[in-house]
Amino acid sequence: MTIFLVEDSESVRQQITDLLLRIQNAQIVGEAATAFDAIAGVERLQPDVVVLDLGLRSGAGQDVLRKMQHMGRKTAIVVFSNSVDPVTVSRCLQLGAIAVLDKSNQIDQLYDLICSLENSRPQGAPI
Repeated sequence: MTIFLVEDSESVRQQITDLLLRIQNAQIVGEAATAFDAIAGVERLQPDVVVLDLGLRSGAGQDVLRKMQHMGRKTAIVVFSNSVDPVTVSRCLQLGAIAVLDKSNQIDQLYDLICSLENSRPQGAPI
């Protein structure tokens, strides 16, 4: 499973990378700290999963969600952010996220969700 990380904090990005690389067959194929770089990277690399922070240094994670809606590829988008109030959660789900998790206390749920995505797909098939 290929994963693209969108997170502006290098230390948080490294923490997520270390966690997700424990999953069999998981491969981090790209990273971005800005909305522009995220959109370009996702278009170029076409990952199976995008782990997306909403609060980016430049641009907004919801902009990435909107753009990905129009890309036409079935990429699973998991929002992993500190911005998880009910209105934001609802909006992200409407824009195509499969889950919205709180970065401050749901890292175990992120791991479990990515594991379940990997385990639910036929070997070698996209999610």
